[in-house]
Amino acid sequence: MPDVLDPINKVVLLLATRPTLKDIMAYRPTAAEEARLTVLTDKKRAGDLTKAEKEEIKNFELAEHMIRMAKLHAAKQRA
Repeated sequence: MPDVLDPINKVVLLLATRPTLKDIMAYRPTAAEEARLTVLTDKKRAGDLTKAEKEEIKNFELAEHMIRMAKLHAAKQRA
C-alpha cells in the first residue's frame, strides 16, 4: 500500500520550495496518483474501502484542497 500521507507531503514539499506562480498553476497529480485515486473512488462507490483506504482517500482530498487554495491565491496575485 502506498504511503497514505504521500499526497499531502507532496503538496507541502512543493509549497516549501517557494514555487513561482507558474509552478503552482502548472501542478498536476501524476498518472500513478490519478490511477490510485480512480481505484479508491471505484472501491468507495462499491462500499469496499478498508479503514486505511478511507484515510488514503481523505488525504488525496485534503491535498487537492490545499493545491486548489494555493492556485486560487496564485491567480489573485497574477491579477
